[in-house]
Amino acid sequence: MKLQKKKIITIFALSSVLLVSGALAAYADSTLKQISAYQNAAIKVAVNGNPVDLSSDDGTMYPIVYEGHSYVSAKAVAEALGATVKWNNESQTVEISSSNAASSAVPSKDNTTPSKGVADVLHSKWQGTYSANNVTGATITIDGQLATVDFGPSNKNPNLPTGKYTALVEYNNETKEITLTGIKWINQPSGWTFVDFSGSIYDGSIMTGSVILSSNKSTVGSFTFKLVN
Repeated sequence: MKLQKKKIITIFALSSVLLVSGALAAYADSTLKQISAYQNAAIKVAVNGNPVDLSSDDGTMYPIVYEGHSYVSAKAVAEALGATVKWNNESQTVEISSSNAASSAVPSKDNTTPSKGVADVLHSKWQGTYSANNVTGATITIDGQLATVDFGPSNKNPNLPTGKYTALVEYNNETKEITLTGIKWINQPSGWTFVDFSGSIYDGSIMTGSVILSSNKSTVGSFTFKLVN
């Protein structure tokens, strides 16, 4: 499975958790901070099974992934629920008005409760090994659209260094296919580079597939991870 092209963007975010178009006034440093996030065109939004149109006068506002949570346009979602949205510049408030209570069900972030299916995978922990140049031990912790990959020694190679990086997650709940693409080092051992994982989940507890070298997308080995209860 191949991920759609991702674009790293730099955005400015207030303490509100949904993005909305509108002019931003000058704020104190305590409320405005610069962050680095990912715009993921593969994420779709639906209300009651109906796709939400994310287009605007400024172009399509694809969902943004930041620290394991997915952020979407408040305007697009609210209007899909039959509500109206306006920006109150004086109070710096996104005002959503609806004649019914449906809008109150809009989640502020990707805080779904783990359950059978996709929520299990997107909030899960896996342990096992992968082979590239060496058989390497690894623990993968998935939280929404992001995962952390902790790797290090295995029984066959007890002297390997430890390392850690963040990966972008794409999971298809129908086909059970999953891809983890390395995006940012947290702890990089000297001479090591990202590897990606592309495979499938079987019986809800076994993840297996191919190890792919991020630099040239060549297959360099295989992996098997088991779900940690």
